Amino acid sequence: TAIKNQCTKIQHSFHHHHQGWVNLFLNHPFTTTAATLSSITTQRHLSTSSINNHLINYNDEITSAKSNTVKYIKKLKDKKKSRAESKQTIIEGIRLVTDVLLYQPTLVSHVLCTNEILSGGGGGNNEEVKYLIQLLQEQQENVDRISLISDDVIKACADTVTPQGVVAVVDIPPIYSPSSLTATATTGSTAPNPLYLVLDGLSDPGNVGTLLRSSLAVSVTAVLLVHNSCDVWNPKAIRSAMGATFRIPIRRFDTFDNLIDFLNVDCGVNTKERFYAATMDVAEEEGPETEKVSASSSPAYYEVGWAYNNDNNANLGGSNPAVLCLGKEGEGLHPEIREALSKGNIKSVHVPMEPGSMESLNAAVCGSVVLFEYLRQKRVYGTYNDDL
Repeated sequence: TAIKNQCTKIQHSFHHHHQGWVNLFLNHPFTTTAATLSSITTQRHLSTSSINNHLINYNDEITSAKSNTVKYIKKLKDKKKSRAESKQTIIEGIRLVTDVLLYQPTLVSHVLCTNEILSGGGGGNNEEVKYLIQLLQEQQENVDRISLISDDVIKACADTVTPQGVVAVVDIPPIYSPSSLTATATTGSTAPNPLYLVLDGLSDPGNVGTLLRSSLAVSVTAVLLVHNSCDVWNPKAIRSAMGATFRIPIRRFDTFDNLIDFLNVDCGVNTKERFYAATMDVAEEEGPETEKVSASSSPAYYEVGWAYNNDNNANLGGSNPAVLCLGKEGEGLHPEIREALSKGNIKSVHVPMEPGSMESLNAAVCGSVVLFEYLRQKRVYGTYNDDL
């Protein structure tokens, strides 16, 4: 009995100082094997990360901002080439990481959290942190790696001035293809009267992110980029899009001709009749080797049948795809697109404003106005799909 009592005291002392190690050992299903005993030393357990009496396992601890992992994340953060070659990018912040874990958990490769986050605290709303922890618990089998990181590491990895304590490395989804929609997409070419949004050289990540959010909100079929538009996988653009980047199909084109061929052949768009380039006023399209676009050839956005055919009849059950093209901030449409307008190969559209009020609209505002007219028409003319 004396020996038993002494052993109990030793066990309690060990348990008090090494709670995480004991729990990991006792809860492991194969603690009796030598291989398992060896593997335990490569894992750690954070005993304070308890939500609803469940513990979060993390694979390793990163304390140096000069580690190879941090160097890799910084390349993804700063270099478009690195993101393209690795087909990965980074996301940060409690809400954004939560959204991707919720809607596209298979894309998440590596989650890095500070002790404050894993212990249920964090720099944001405590309920949001708890939900993030809950999703991490549920998705531990999908996430390849979870790391506990120091404050110095989160500052090195994050793109914001005041990081919230969580960063994740995520896979970039496959490019859009009408014949094979990505598993992460919530919209698709099977929708009645699909609409494609073309971004023609837009360079501001904030504008691009806003347009991606609006596109997701109205179930745009895909966002297509041309003429060196901003990299949508840039961390700033991703934050502006608030997770929409991973939920809507995206594809980039090297040339305008390749884009037109893709729309005509692969997407079934009659680009001569259904490709609309947004202009601010009639005079905007006047320039070298182009002809002035007449007022009659540039209808107001609400005069275009985005969700019905050109005879103003509801296109119930059919498919009449259309394209909205937005030009670069400040410069407007690319010369190639201006030339296509002057030759009548595509059409123009504009957002009317009070005379003398403003010279132009922000690209994201202009695009969003037209996109929500598309949604309005879908609902009015019965081509809205409640399942999308």
